[in-house]
Amino acid sequence: MNIAPYSLQEAEAICKEFQHLVGSPFASGSDTTVQCITVTPYRADDKGRFMGFYFLLNDAKEALIFAYTGSEYDVMVIATAPDRQLLHESLYSWLPGKEISTVNRIEAAIRAARGVNSNVKI
Repeated sequence: MNIAPYSLQEAEAICKEFQHLVGSPFASGSDTTVQCITVTPYRADDKGRFMGFYFLLNDAKEALIFAYTGSEYDVMVIATAPDRQLLHESLYSWLPGKEISTVNRIEAAIRAARGVNSNVKI
């Protein structure tokens, strides 16, 4: 399994693959729903900076432009709790159980971003 860090192209492909999860519950039994699935910086300190800009701008793409100029990326799930607190977690960590079908979808998105044949191990 190829987990973060990703190139920007890989992270964008993974992000696109999982957009259908927007609007789903952020946590089991929670009223909080996923607000966005987005490309973020990979390192924790850069993610913190990104989240600060996301909170101010409420726009993930703009927050990434302001917060980061590096080359290592991750994909994050973001939700806003009723008290306006931003909840976030790496997509890979957040996905329930990391089922084999989910792992395969992430790997397929990476292959597509790299232009690699689906039979090649990544």
